Amino acid sequence: MATQSLSFPTNSTQVVLQSNFEIKQWWMYKEWDGSNPKWKAMIQSDFPNRNDLDPSNQNPQIQRIQELFSRMRGSFSDIWGHEREKAEWTKVDVGGLDPNWVRDNVTILYPCDVSFESATSDLNGLVRWKKPGTQKYDLIEGNHRISAWLNSANPQPLPSILFIGKA
Repeated sequence: MATQSLSFPTNSTQVVLQSNFEIKQWWMYKEWDGSNPKWKAMIQSDFPNRNDLDPSNQNPQIQRIQELFSRMRGSFSDIWGHEREKAEWTKVDVGGLDPNWVRDNVTILYPCDVSFESATSDLNGLVRWKKPGTQKYDLIEGNHRISAWLNSANPQPLPSILFIGKA
């Protein structure tokens, strides 16, 4: 089977990850004060101090983060099933993610009609998945943020940390 190539945004740096722990940590860090009240409450009850989830934390509580993520997202096997757990993941750091690159290379699985009401400073923690034989990435985490950004009157490039996986 031929290896599928991945398209990365221009002016980005890529690091191949050894596990998907950092993805889970980023997701919980962003959702700690996110818009979903159920997830926010679950995360804050286990991690009252948001800094405990900060990806720059040198001593993360790996087991607690893994267990909480499993309780929260484990029921979404179409998003976080075995295939994703065993996938090859690349962390992509982009100084300014171009809205046109997103439109050309990403399928938003769950678009929304809202736009950002106030300025946002980053799009960190977005997760994309490359299906074999497809030209675009599926956006599996961050659909609301990407939709709201693209729906803004004039979306500007924003710093982003993306996680891109493939089987």
